[in-house]
Amino acid sequence: MGRRPLRKGRRTITLEHVGAVGDLPDHHHDPFDRLLAAQAVVEGATVLTRDSQIARYAVPTAW
Repeated sequence: MGRRPLRKGRRTITLEHVGAVGDLPDHHHDPFDRLLAAQAVVEGATVLTRDSQIARYAVPTAW
């Protein structure tokens, strides 16, 4: 999988993102981080983080 350019700007939280939170396993107890992981799943995005709990979700992470 090749790298894509970083999309700059604000990201709107949608109902699809909120709904995806319920589909995630309970790896992380911080609601914002769970929402961030769900948004990454829906958008097919990579999360830039060192948080090992977010890395447990099925989302690509980088740091």
